[in-house]
Amino acid sequence: MLKRTLILLSIIALATSCLKEASKYEQQEHTDKVNAQGIELYMRTHKVVDTQYGPEIQPAQDGDPNNLWETRRTAPVTTSTPYSDLVGHAFMDTTTVKVVEPSGDTVKRPTGIWIYVHNAGYYNQFPKDSSAVLVKYTGYLIDDEPFSIQPTGATFYLNSSTITGFSAGMKYFQPGHLEEVKYEGSDKTYMSYEHGGTGLLIIPSKFGYGDEVSGSIPPNSVLIFNINLLSIADFLPDGEKFEKTMALVHNRSLTKWLPMLPVSSYIAKEKK
Repeated sequence: MLKRTLILLSIIALATSCLKEASKYEQQEHTDKVNAQGIELYMRTHKVVDTQYGPEIQPAQDGDPNNLWETRRTAPVTTSTPYSDLVGHAFMDTTTVKVVEPSGDTVKRPTGIWIYVHNAGYYNQFPKDSSAVLVKYTGYLIDDEPFSIQPTGATFYLNSSTITGFSAGMKYFQPGHLEEVKYEGSDKTYMSYEHGGTGLLIIPSKFGYGDEVSGSIPPNSVLIFNINLLSIADFLPDGEKFEKTMALVHNRSLTKWLPMLPVSSYIAKEKK
């Protein structure tokens, strides 16, 4: 009798577990569907406009020929797609990344994030998985409420210090270059990264913060980033000379930033 009771309890526990897993899958499917609908609505009601301060996201009417949905690229993006064909269009990233499913299994899934390249960067280089990026950005929720602003630039390691959707989307942008810029109303100058790649990342919650709360970001939120990629860096091979590098913050190994500093700065370092 005891043996039968234990078997029955085991069967009930297994069935309950299956129901819970099915419920998790259903919840995720529902969230994915709501995210997709929200993203489409956002794209139909927003457009990107050039301003003196760079590209800005502005409201648009559904059916406006300049809104993100009407200007989106419908053909799939492949490795042979010319980069020039992507500039000025919203397009979906279909590369696969590993995600943990509700069952606990780690599987590959297409990101399904949307990218809009507004301006190509100065250099024909792109971040890799191992890269760090120096990027200006403003992060919005789908209701246009900002949750994070980095007007001067922040550094992220794409393989460790940022969300999956951000890492995947940044690989479509090119960096700017260092340029001497005059202060407004003065002859004094400073060095600034100019002409970096600009655009948008629209990230479903699965590749953002999922069902977790992060600061002012509610669970299952679609995230929109208006970005300007200033520069990228990769870890140096052993033996690389210091005068060709800049130190990356956070006490990490020296890295080579692209583009590098002007030659005059290397000469100054070597003389010291």
